[in-house]
Amino acid sequence: MYAQKKSLYGALVIICSLVACFQNVFATSASKAEPKSLSKVAPEKSPSDQSTKSVFGNWLNLGGKNSVGLPSLAPIVEKLSPSVVNISTSQTVMRRQFELPQFPEGSIIDHLFNNRLQKRTSLGSGFIIDAEGYIVTNNHVITDADEITVVLADDTELKAKIIGRDHRTDLALLKVDTPYKLPAVEWGDSSGVRPGDWVIAIGNPFGLGGSVTAGIISKHARDISRARAGGVTEYIDDFIQTDASINGGNSGGPLFDMNGRVIGINTAMLSADGTNIGISFAIPSTVAKPIIDQLKQHGRTKRGWIGVHILRVSSDVADNIGLGNPRGALVGRVTPEGPAAKAGLKTWDVIVKFDGVIIPDPRKLTRTVGDTPVGKKVDVVVWHNQKEETLQLAVGQLEDPEDTGFSLSSKKLPKQQTIESLGLIVAPLTSDIRAQLDIKQDIEGVLVLDIKTHDSAIAKQLRPDDIIVEIEHKPIKSVEDLKAVVEEAISAKKKSVLVQFYRDDQPVFGALKLEGISAGEIKVDNALNPKPATAPEDAVKNLPHQQVAP
Repeated sequence: MYAQKKSLYGALVIICSLVACFQNVFATSASKAEPKSLSKVAPEKSPSDQSTKSVFGNWLNLGGKNSVGLPSLAPIVEKLSPSVVNISTSQTVMRRQFELPQFPEGSIIDHLFNNRLQKRTSLGSGFIIDAEGYIVTNNHVITDADEITVVLADDTELKAKIIGRDHRTDLALLKVDTPYKLPAVEWGDSSGVRPGDWVIAIGNPFGLGGSVTAGIISKHARDISRARAGGVTEYIDDFIQTDASINGGNSGGPLFDMNGRVIGINTAMLSADGTNIGISFAIPSTVAKPIIDQLKQHGRTKRGWIGVHILRVSSDVADNIGLGNPRGALVGRVTPEGPAAKAGLKTWDVIVKFDGVIIPDPRKLTRTVGDTPVGKKVDVVVWHNQKEETLQLAVGQLEDPEDTGFSLSSKKLPKQQTIESLGLIVAPLTSDIRAQLDIKQDIEGVLVLDIKTHDSAIAKQLRPDDIIVEIEHKPIKSVEDLKAVVEEAISAKKKSVLVQFYRDDQPVFGALKLEGISAGEIKVDNALNPKPATAPEDAVKNLPHQQVAP
């Protein structure tokens, strides 16, 4: 069972309505007539009785039965459909027209036959949230678009402009200009949905605008981060899972409850080959509505920020600092003069509660801090020096950081030294290395150039280009410092040591095991031209191909 569950998660494909990239298909004939449906969609009031009888009674009140006496979705679909739009984007790309031998770049043959500017057309969905022409969709639907066209239910085509976008939640707000009011839908409250509740999806799968599917909520608050690392899953851990058929082109479309309110935005599906298997995911309205409101008001989001880089607490680290079970968010770096620094947070502190919210892991802290109003004063409970302490800080405003990563991949290697028992080839941080790698002056440490053997427990935790800056809370400024601190830990019969190092310009913390290493084995040898070690062939495997959502 575990293996089956793991394989399903590994098969998650975020099918981008854009990524489908239909090449100039499903061309739409523009109609400049005023849309036929101009009235605001009026959602039905939520039934007070949540029993099966009352839910189906509410459904029946929307308009009728089919030929066998079952409730029909037609009346509610008829009311909602005018508010759902198709979104078509175009992007200029350079493509090769023919498969020809490679000619010198810039040659006349290369110019005539290979390089051609072409328009790539992609399709997605969206919905009108304001009668003035505001439209919600996924951010990935409009990414890199040169032109965005919104197609209304009556085939009217309107050019759209971007009001704001948020890559963390994969949401975007568009605006079309019209002399008339557009039919808008209303937000619902996704916090109250339950598995088994009926839902309706309307969208533009494969360019088939106005397609309607229905299903039930399979799971509320689904965390799909194990299936797909990074991106939207780093911020959202409570997707709505549904078995309603969601396919490429449904991206950005609404997921309605049976009262006609938007409770989710269709974003992802689980699939091994890109086809629907009845497992799809929607961003809940409790996440989407506040973001869209901020985009509408400010053109951008305003998220809380406290000025710390955080990491997961491993079981080894938890044992070493006396925390017990792994929990909370480990503080890896504190931004100088930031809210956390002013409040007194330190490196190696573990944040276990923020503004009254228990923090089980770093993602929960990221979400909680981001949702906290800028300027609010909050209590922060941290694990510090084997006990809990409470600090107070004022939440600041998040600004997107610049990418300042560094790599040795194409740089000249410096003078190297080998620590045989640790399996490491290292070098001190000289001024030349700092200049080559653009390493900040406030970072002091020892640079890992290569891993000499994969049998060493400590070597398995590190990678080339890592910068070891601290071991057992003691700064490492030279290879000799590293050797001395490790020898001291081994002499004290420690099974592991706490290590801080920088990877891709970000602090990383870990507990590195020393089992099987004796103090007398710690030797440093010069190695001017060591042969790089290679990992076993079965140690590196390709991950399943992943795309971004339906």
